[in-house]
Amino acid sequence: MERVEPFFRDNDSDSGKRNDSQDSFDTAELHKWLSGGGPSSTEVTVVGDVLLTPEDQTTSGNQKAQAMVLCVEAQEGIQMEFRKTFDKLGWRARMVKSSEIALEMARERSPDFIVYDADGQGRESLDVFFELDRISSLGRKAPRGLLLLGPKQVKLESTLTDSMRQRYDILHKPLKMREVKTSMLACSIRD
Repeated sequence: MERVEPFFRDNDSDSGKRNDSQDSFDTAELHKWLSGGGPSSTEVTVVGDVLLTPEDQTTSGNQKAQAMVLCVEAQEGIQMEFRKTFDKLGWRARMVKSSEIALEMARERSPDFIVYDADGQGRESLDVFFELDRISSLGRKAPRGLLLLGPKQVKLESTLTDSMRQRYDILHKPLKMREVKTSMLACSIRD
């Protein structure tokens, strides 16, 4: 039987409590990873008593499947920036401009991650986001990801369920692309 064991720094390991906050990762490491430096933590596969490094896993055929991200973003320039980040994270990206197309894609294949820019998706954008999350959760582990809200949508945040608040990072515009990329990376390393 094969199992995967993460090896990383955990400042709260002595406390015995689970730390789900965004502060459980080192932002300097995140920026290093986004700029191509790679993470300092590594994940190895244990087969019997033998540790396989990522290089060994690739050659032995035990490579983990790529995560699929569904990104709903109306602006092409921002889509291009997101795609660069997804590529660095090793995610297969499905980029769409409208919520309706995103719903169709989620029905075809449920994503592991959702990056949803509600700003620019119309009045019913959060209702469509709820449906997108529901469809993506059917019969499998619920997705996680980012929800980007525009200045006029801040009040709508109160309609999110507790489950969604735990699985999605909610960012309010205006914000910098670096903040979005950092949140994406944090989302990718969370369990």
